[in-house]
Amino acid sequence: MRLIPPSIAYSSRLFPPYIYGKARDDNCRLLPYSLKLTLRQEDFVAHSSLEEELRSRNMKAEYDMAQLSISQVARQASIRPSAIRYYERIGLLPQPQRRGGQRRYDQDVLPRLVIIQRARQLGFTLSEIRQLFFGFRDVARASVRWRILCERKVTELDDLMKSMREVRAVLQKLMTKCRCDTLDQCGRKILKSTPRNGYRPPETGFVR
Repeated sequence: MRLIPPSIAYSSRLFPPYIYGKARDDNCRLLPYSLKLTLRQEDFVAHSSLEEELRSRNMKAEYDMAQLSISQVARQASIRPSAIRYYERIGLLPQPQRRGGQRRYDQDVLPRLVIIQRARQLGFTLSEIRQLFFGFRDVARASVRWRILCERKVTELDDLMKSMREVRAVLQKLMTKCRCDTLDQCGRKILKSTPRNGYRPPETGFVR
């Protein structure tokens, strides 16, 4: 036995209007009136209406997801709108949709903005961040990308820390061992201690 929704029963040429809402068996024979069958048919119609309403709500939610303004994105990502426009201009962010001439974003832009901000906090340049997104094959895992870039950055920081320790040593010597009366005297000592065939760090000018 099958139930024929009223809308189908009324519109089909097989079932004229005077049997609107009637139930038929698999051979299209009218069945005796049954309150139980009628209630089941009404439940079917109500269920179909509910599915349609839910489908409409989902479509509206998907539409609303693409309706974030640039100020809303900036507020959620804790970033200035001008930075978002700049990232779009240099290619770190995809060009957004437009509605009435204004930018409209979906939620997918937020994770990328967070990654860009975190990478900048860790000292990565914009060129390195661009390499993070576009410098690998599409199948490369995020963990692999981070590991390669972080290894380079750690090496760079090690070299920087070595240079900073050397600079710190020079500053300490300058504070305690400089006996020059004038800056010209310091300059002459630095010049005298500098080899003719290349540059030499200026600390010897302060030590002597």
